[in-house]
Amino acid sequence: MIRPLRPVLFLLMASVTSLSGAPALEATRDPDFAAATVLREPPARESSPAVLRGVNGAEAQKTSVRVCWNDDALFFLFDCADRRVVAPGRDDGMDHFRLGDTVEVFIGRRGEAGYAEIHATPAGKKSLYFFDGYRSRIAAPAGADGVRVDAAPADAGWRAVIAVPWSLLGGKTRGEEWDVFFGRYDYDTEGAVPVLSSFPAQRGPKPDFHRRADYGILRIVP
Repeated sequence: MIRPLRPVLFLLMASVTSLSGAPALEATRDPDFAAATVLREPPARESSPAVLRGVNGAEAQKTSVRVCWNDDALFFLFDCADRRVVAPGRDDGMDHFRLGDTVEVFIGRRGEAGYAEIHATPAGKKSLYFFDGYRSRIAAPAGADGVRVDAAPADAGWRAVIAVPWSLLGGKTRGEEWDVFFGRYDYDTEGAVPVLSSFPAQRGPKPDFHRRADYGILRIVP
């Protein structure tokens, strides 16, 4: 289980490209991270978050993601501008992306086929999906029950923190690289067609958040 954590600021640094051409993010260590603190107010220290873009350049409400880690977990803070929050799902494990506003983290170790897909809603609900290859779903592995989602309203929308324990990811190694992708389903009303956005941005006739070739690179640094 993830132990209680104390407040601290955190930083995500972004570089324009990696050697492979994919956007690269560096998640720095914050030993005393606390979700409750960053949900009340985003980090005061200047940082460079990942910014989601609409599919094929379509207009989308602003969404940014910052990342940090400590010895227990990897943390993703989503900051979502939203004219109208739609979150009808009341239970964990639902396909919330079919119902209302949802943000998503896809993460897998570079060079390995397996990956996790973790969803969060404005109501603080979560859904977990795991794969051993492209859209090849498998049962939840050990450590999945340690994933935590917290969410809160913000002045112009809502924020969510997804905490992913290292035990679920198979541990960490300094300097290790991960494939990472962020997505958002943004609804104006229940039953409407959602606006999709992502980091890295997607283009093409059909969006596919499972397409590993589109993912960015996350580097864990001290």
